[in-house]
Amino acid sequence: MSRYIPFIFAFLLSVFSVCGVETRAAESVKLCQSYELWEEWDALKGGDTEKYERLKAEHNRTARTVGVPPEEAKAETERIRRQEQQEKTRKEREQQEKTRKEQERQEEARKVQEQQEKARKVQEQQEEARKVREQQEKERKEREQQEEERKEREQQEGERKAGDLLRWTINDVKFRFHYCPAGTFMMGSPAEETGRHGNETPHQIMLTQGFWMGETEVTQEQWESIMGDNPSKFKGAKLPVECVSWDDCQDFVKKLNALGTAPKGYTFALPTEAQWEYACRAGSTTAYCFGDDVYLLDAYCWDSDNSDEKTHKVGIKKANVWGLYDMHGNVWEWCSDWYGQYPRPTASASKRIDPVGASFGTIRVSRGGSWYYELEHCRSAFRYYCTPDFDNADWGVRVALVSDE
Repeated sequence: MSRYIPFIFAFLLSVFSVCGVETRAAESVKLCQSYELWEEWDALKGGDTEKYERLKAEHNRTARTVGVPPEEAKAETERIRRQEQQEKTRKEREQQEKTRKEQERQEEARKVQEQQEKARKVQEQQEEARKVREQQEKERKEREQQEEERKEREQQEGERKAGDLLRWTINDVKFRFHYCPAGTFMMGSPAEETGRHGNETPHQIMLTQGFWMGETEVTQEQWESIMGDNPSKFKGAKLPVECVSWDDCQDFVKKLNALGTAPKGYTFALPTEAQWEYACRAGSTTAYCFGDDVYLLDAYCWDSDNSDEKTHKVGIKKANVWGLYDMHGNVWEWCSDWYGQYPRPTASASKRIDPVGASFGTIRVSRGGSWYYELEHCRSAFRYYCTPDFDNADWGVRVALVSDE
């Protein structure tokens, strides 16, 4: 009850101030205190009657002292209580309204977040579905391409001819090979051939297994698709890769085979020296695949006379009759063999069947000549060599597919 006294006092003080009786302010406080006690004991009717009557009388005297009838004091006290209760109720309603609005705001924010999250998930699902569709479409195209290649291989298996084409795709990059059938040929050069060197002793070779020779030197695009880098000095996707050592080329072949993409029954490899010359000659017995006339070489070869001291795009000169380009010039092509002397005429026949070069050595064979060298170095029979770790801007590679048997 005591918390209401200040409000009652403030109200009575304002009344007294208007009436010019400010001096009775203290009496109004006493009146309120007296009425509060009376009210408290009024609830004890039938109890301590004497004390009840005493407090009531004291209250009446105080009310008369300040000129406020007891019934008015009571009414004023109740009015103040009502105002306080109304104020309290109003504040509670305001707080409730504020709380309600905050809850509504939070609920709205939650719904927005839920909607955003839902939209995000829908977008993710759509993106995932799109990727799945793209992957399925890619796989479908790959299957169709593989099926087409399979049919082409089956057709080739049925009746292969020298120069037949094999298309192959590895890591989305196209490779092309031409078939070189099993056969015999005269390896080396005759004594009367212009530009001949002493290590080109002619001898007959038998290759018992057909193989597929790369249509061109390995391009930079092909090399980079397997190795992930491009060491070449002269940059260009369709230029031959160069600045590659024999060791580098063996790594290239190893990674090709690790992909498991070779046709069934075949393995990627560097050609042997015998396979290389056999493929280069393509049935010819002359200094070049087309004959002996050096004036015709420009149509087939990039050499020191026409190269402008750089490599050139593969496959733009003429091919030999088996469809192989740039067998003469552009870049040297590593072979798998250790370099060694050819078999003597008295050597056993076994050394003339599928030869693989010397059994050991320190230098590896390369063939074909390059843009930096003269015409005689681009002859079919010319032999060159270097250490396995050597590389230069005119040294490249051509790969073959050889039988697993």
